[in-house]
Order: sequence, then C-alpha cells, then structure tokens
Amino acid sequence: MNQTFSIVLKDQPDTLVRLTGLLYRRGYLIENLVVQPVYENNNVQVTISLRNCSTTHHVLRQLDKLFNVVTAEAISSTVQTSMPAQALAFNHGYTTPL
Repeated sequence: MNQTFSIVLKDQPDTLVRLTGLLYRRGYLIENLVVQPVYENNNVQVTISLRNCSTTHHVLRQLDKLFNVVTAEAISSTVQTSMPAQALAFNHGYTTPL
C-alpha cells in the first residue's frame, strides 16, 4: 500500500536531508518525491509517496517533530505502484515517458 503526504517545509539548506533521513531511519521506502517552491514565506511544497506505509498517523507524528515542517497532511492512500503524471512534468513545458 502506498501513502502520499503533502508537506510544507521551511526553505533551508538541510531541509530535504532532514526529511529523507527521518524516513530512512524509520524504515520507510520513498517511491516518489516532488519538490516545488512556494513563494509565500520562503517555503517549499513537498509531495512524497511512501511504499508499504500502513501507519499514517505515526508518520505524521514523526514529521511534526521536525522543526522545519510548517504543515503535513496525508492526501491519499493507494495500492497503485506507478508514478503519478505530475512527477513527469518538467519546467521546459513537455512530459517525458520513463
């Protein structure tokens, strides 16, 4: 089962290292990671899909402990294993198949 989370983080040099390190230490497998800038308050929007994640509440509690997390929420739970279409979009205006 895959679980997708939407997280707003403070834009600092070690933000992604702290996030991925936390998930790695807890044994979660990152299947997809999309980072987009949010121009309000100098934050970044992270959409992350975790594989074999059955404890959504536990992940949200762990994310809440990181000091650079502004908000975190679970947005979907799927059994699908393919990447979403938004992960294929690039800034140059076209999409590319995997």
